[in-house]
Amino acid sequence: MLSEARTNGVFQLEGRGLRELLRKLQPHVFEDLVALVALYRPGPLGSGMVDDFIERRHGRRAITYELPELEPILRSTYGVIVFQEQVMQIATVLGGFTLGGADLLRRAMGKKKPEVMAEQREHFVRGAVHNGYPEEPAAKIFDLIAYFAGYGFNRSHSVAYAVITYRTAYLKAHFPREFMAALITSDMDNTDKVMRYIGDCRDMGIAVLPPDINEGSYGFTVTGDSIRFGLGAIKGVGEQAITALMQERQDRGPFRSYFDLCERLDTRHVNKKVLESLMKGGALDSLRLTRAQMLGNMGRVLDWAQRQQEDRQQGQFSLFGNSTTAGPSVDTPTLEPVVPWSDSEQLAYEKEALGFYISSHPLMAVQQQMRRLVTATSQNLADFQGEQTVTIGGLITQRRVQLTKNGDRMAFVTLEDLYGSLEIIVFPETYRQSVAACESEEPVVVWGKAKSEGDGGGARIIAQRVLLLKDALALGEFRRLTLSVSPQHDHTTLLHVRDLLGNTPGSCHVVLVLQFPDGERVLLRAAEHLNVAPSLALLAGLEEMLGVENVRVA
Repeated sequence: MLSEARTNGVFQLEGRGLRELLRKLQPHVFEDLVALVALYRPGPLGSGMVDDFIERRHGRRAITYELPELEPILRSTYGVIVFQEQVMQIATVLGGFTLGGADLLRRAMGKKKPEVMAEQREHFVRGAVHNGYPEEPAAKIFDLIAYFAGYGFNRSHSVAYAVITYRTAYLKAHFPREFMAALITSDMDNTDKVMRYIGDCRDMGIAVLPPDINEGSYGFTVTGDSIRFGLGAIKGVGEQAITALMQERQDRGPFRSYFDLCERLDTRHVNKKVLESLMKGGALDSLRLTRAQMLGNMGRVLDWAQRQQEDRQQGQFSLFGNSTTAGPSVDTPTLEPVVPWSDSEQLAYEKEALGFYISSHPLMAVQQQMRRLVTATSQNLADFQGEQTVTIGGLITQRRVQLTKNGDRMAFVTLEDLYGSLEIIVFPETYRQSVAACESEEPVVVWGKAKSEGDGGGARIIAQRVLLLKDALALGEFRRLTLSVSPQHDHTTLLHVRDLLGNTPGSCHVVLVLQFPDGERVLLRAAEHLNVAPSLALLAGLEEMLGVENVRVA
């Protein structure tokens, strides 16, 4: 799991940069995690120290020691000085420093004062010679630790972090449902994170069930092989209302029907607005009425329920009713017929109540087609840093059009995919070419440059082109077909791929991405005679052989 960087929710390892480092490092022992926490800082990254560590870890660069006495100290970090404690050990073993003196050396190296360093260097070399070590290697070792000490990290701190990292990773690997339920609950006030984590659950094969008044709790809980959506994540439903409903359910049993629920409501905490949010979010679906029926009849059913409560308080009971049972009174009102909501209406109400779709998603039906085109999602751009060209797809859920100083129209749109949402900036020239797609409710594909917002704020995309998905899939304009190949694809499969490409000649270039077990990737451009004319049949054939996620067009 760690080597594949599936680390959302794992302490210290959620960031994009750390996930990339995990793929390169491929940690296999606890000490690798300890070093990883220490190495992921600007100094080691910028100095080339991290690359040196990774190369030694994989045996692509020799692990050497200036003196045999250094091996026990540096073995766990492949001969690279990573920790401040290693600097102190070298000073005591080779230079004859006391522990107090070694700590003074560590501090001096951190401050990098030339006169102090010269004094410490003389002390170290003199001590090493006194202990029987040659002067030249001793001087070289001091220069080496002086260089690395500027980037050294406190090992005890790093170990403490790595323990928490390992424990959270262990829980995610061995108790994925419980871990994800707790993780989502901890961030359920943050809609973007909830969407991202539910997307993770989908990728892990864990179903997230809609909220349920008779099974749900305030937070997200494990139900069999699935996770039940937390009632506390429904917008407009406060903790007091949920506490009151759960107490009533505990005291008198599950709610047997819509009438039973309304008759047992504590209206001091559960008002019409709360009930409406529960309906729209799907929490009342187990009461065996459609959401449209419940909402359309809410007023008259609540009026009836209030009369029932008032009668009980005054000691008046129905001839056929029984105030001691959990079920509703017999003389329930007749419900008015209500036209059921369409799928799109139900999903729109669901998003209003939850902040996103849970029972389904408008993009689910086109997910396979979308995968052929996209190179990024809102999830992997959430902690993005830097700048790169990306293709992303989704639904435009918000749009704001404004005029530039020159009177041209441009737009800021919010694009939502299965994992979350992000902002797309569409400048005037692109907007003129893409106005129909930008104003559509249909799925779209955006080509553009992702730029970091800084301070972990994710990325915004400067759109270069926006097309409706159905237009993007016309394929006639695509210039590159990218196929990702890994060791799991055997020789026979690759021969079939070659034959398939050879049978569909055209002008679209083919690029092979070779993925190695250590995370390295090599791009190769196929020979011109393998250029193809993309078609849905070709893509389907390639996806069957290589997997949907390994076929892209652009």
